[in-house]
Amino acid sequence: MSGSLPDEQDLTHAAMAGDQKAFGQLVARHQAGVRALSRRLSRSASDGDDIAQAAFLTAWRRRSTWRGGSFRGWVCAIAYREFLGARKGARFESELDDQPGVSSETGERMDITRAMEALDESER
Repeated sequence: MSGSLPDEQDLTHAAMAGDQKAFGQLVARHQAGVRALSRRLSRSASDGDDIAQAAFLTAWRRRSTWRGGSFRGWVCAIAYREFLGARKGARFESELDDQPGVSSETGERMDITRAMEALDESER
């Protein structure tokens, strides 16, 4: 066993207790691996970077849910869930894009409503 494991454990425990500096050190250590995983999953460097960033932000916000064990494993699991959420969101947007007139219909409806409201009662 290397001497870095206790250091990793100490950093993780400190970070989970709210130590921002310790968390920053963990991010620096694991960012490349989490980014590589996220890029591989998303097949996009840009999307992968966004997913990795979201994973670390989620890890910080939800640090109270850490149950011990490997920080890297935990944050990679978060990155995977972020990827699934991003993919689901992209699929939903794609489905809306595939429906012609959905967004334009809403705008047209609003224009018609405004025009109708501008008319006198007798002109409607």
